[in-house]
Amino acid sequence: MARWRVGAVLSFSVGLVAVLAGVMPAFAESAWVLWVRAASADAKGHQVSPWTTWVPQGTTTRAKCDDVPLSDREQNKRAIEATGVEPGDLVQLAWKCLPETIDPREPERH
Repeated sequence: MARWRVGAVLSFSVGLVAVLAGVMPAFAESAWVLWVRAASADAKGHQVSPWTTWVPQGTTTRAKCDDVPLSDREQNKRAIEATGVEPGDLVQLAWKCLPETIDPREPERH
């Protein structure tokens, strides 16, 4: 009886891996969103305000999302404006790329 259970679990695991392998390439090709959030910082770069909520900065592919130049001054200026942080403040920015089906503003499920 124990052999049957091990075999069933192994068969299920192999089947699950096969299903996920088929889904992952399609997931990688779907639309991705570049998200940003900001916090004010002091002259030493230490965070002095809470993080803003995540704000979407555009939809693209995974490859393009990963290649966005985060040091682009104009892009950073637009991101700061979008998050609502005062323009005169020193600002820390946090970026992340996520599939369009995932919204980082929603509470995490455990």
